Amino acid sequence: MFCMRSAGHETILVVDDEPVLRSLCETILSHYGYRVVSAFDGEDAIHLLSGRPELAIDLALLDVIMPAMSGPELAVELQRLRPGLQVLFMSGYPDESGRLIGRDQPLLRKPFTSDALISKVRELLAGLHIRPSE
Repeated sequence: MFCMRSAGHETILVVDDEPVLRSLCETILSHYGYRVVSAFDGEDAIHLLSGRPELAIDLALLDVIMPAMSGPELAVELQRLRPGLQVLFMSGYPDESGRLIGRDQPLLRKPFTSDALISKVRELLAGLHIRPSE
């Protein structure tokens, strides 16, 4: 059962080659009020964003290990298409941090709870809304 907290309003791109996990993430995020766009691999995600420049994506939730294009490789391409796009990686493999670009990349370990997913998503999105004082 989901614990109801304040609803999100941002749009999140979910990319995972495992249909069950992708669907679960979509369900959890939608339940908390987020708009969800999903893709089954890197090519699908790039095609989706390339074909819809008007589609505003606030956060990309990417699996680290996917066929053909890894999550970190996809992140580079997505950030080329959408500069400044925030990325949250997820992985079920131990010590995948070595594959990530930069040591400070946020990583959510599989399996995760709905609360862990929402907590990390909110933490990252909250950072987007904080403006440095001038």
